[in-house]
Amino acid sequence: MPFLRLRDARTGTAVEFSVSEVRLGRDPELEFPIAGDAGKVVSGAHARLVHDGRDWWVEDLGSRNGTYVNDRRLSAGARELAVPGTVICLGESGPRIKVEAAAKRQLETTLSETPLTVRPSAPTLRMAGMDAT
Repeated sequence: MPFLRLRDARTGTAVEFSVSEVRLGRDPELEFPIAGDAGKVVSGAHARLVHDGRDWWVEDLGSRNGTYVNDRRLSAGARELAVPGTVICLGESGPRIKVEAAAKRQLETTLSETPLTVRPSAPTLRMAGMDAT
């Protein structure tokens, strides 16, 4: 299961996601909406982070003011690897979003999923009242 934690540098708010795509922009229906004055240079659907089964990537969605990754503007159709510490800027002077965690989160193994190891030399215990056939 993919896992992503993003922090808005302006507000300090962190948001965690367990989906394979997170879209950023002014549209309130997006996974990471940008509202208020911070959204003045942000397109409706500005950029997205997408998990390819192994890594997280940042892509610009054809925004008017561009998407910057670590202060470098993404070229049209290009994508950039997103790792913890990556800073995404929506427009040159727009909101700055920091990637705090980007991983494929492993689920804890449950007891029923843990393989049992049987040693052939282990003694066998018989239960009282049970006949061996």
